[in-house]
Amino acid sequence: MPEQIMNLDDYLTIEEILAEANAYGLRAEVQEWANKLMKEGYDYEAAYTMAFNEWCK
Repeated sequence: MPEQIMNLDDYLTIEEILAEANAYGLRAEVQEWANKLMKEGYDYEAAYTMAFNEWCK
C-alpha cells in the first residue's frame, strides 16, 4: 500500500481532534487507535475521527 501524504487540511483537522481528545485526557489513546486504523487502510481524517469517537464519545 502506498504511503499516504498528509495535506494541510488533514493536519489541522487531526490537531483539532487531538486537542479535544487531550481535554478528555485521552490524546495518546486516540493517537494509538488512529495509527492502528491507518494500518488497516483508513485515511488520516477518517482514522482520527473514528478513534476519537471510539474513545471520547
